Amino acid sequence: METLDVTTKRHEVGTGLFFIAATVTAIIGLKLYLPVLHDADPLGAVNTYAGQVALGAFFEALLAVANIGTAFMMLPVLSRVSSRLGPAYTIFRSLEVVLILVGLVSMLALSSVSQQFTAEGAHDPADYKAIGAALIAVHDWTFIMGPHFMLGINTLIYSYLFLRSGLVPRLSGEAGHDRRIAHPHRGDPGDLRHHRCLLGHYDAHGPAHRSLRDGTRRSVDHQRVQHARSGGLISI
Repeated sequence: METLDVTTKRHEVGTGLFFIAATVTAIIGLKLYLPVLHDADPLGAVNTYAGQVALGAFFEALLAVANIGTAFMMLPVLSRVSSRLGPAYTIFRSLEVVLILVGLVSMLALSSVSQQFTAEGAHDPADYKAIGAALIAVHDWTFIMGPHFMLGINTLIYSYLFLRSGLVPRLSGEAGHDRRIAHPHRGDPGDLRHHRCLLGHYDAHGPAHRSLRDGTRRSVDHQRVQHARSGGLISI
């Protein structure tokens, strides 16, 4: 299948920037949360790292924006390949964003509960600690269902559509090209030029072309000699 046309250079750059922003903000946000998430007493830890948790929530909000950006930037491209799976990617990406925001709210709620716990004193610490543990569990599960499960579905959808559109090479196609290079005389010389152009190394008058051409001739001559020695006729 022919490779899809690229709409505009600006669209390409914007999509790439959204994906980069999503990756960077996801890593930073999680790193900022780790001291609280791994602490045995999250209520006490969130007081110590209150500013860090707030900054982590900010980066997760940026992550949500970046994910929405990727969803809508990819929609017109993927929809040209499949009118069903293209919108499905946007839907599952949006569900991932919803789960990210739920996890963000759970961390901010944990910070608020911790402040209330500190202000009122430890009249009934067991209840507060249970609430804190529940909020941490909510964040953990949203992290599993969002950036893991939903992201996996999103990746499968757009990877399949990229493969189907020709935006990425098929494994079988690559194997076929490898065989064609190993035995260039079996195919059309145009295929060789096409493969070299894809790799960005082809020059019709350059040393790469001459080397490829000479190698092809030597391979053909060698086969003719072998054929003649075995009693066959040499075709000129």
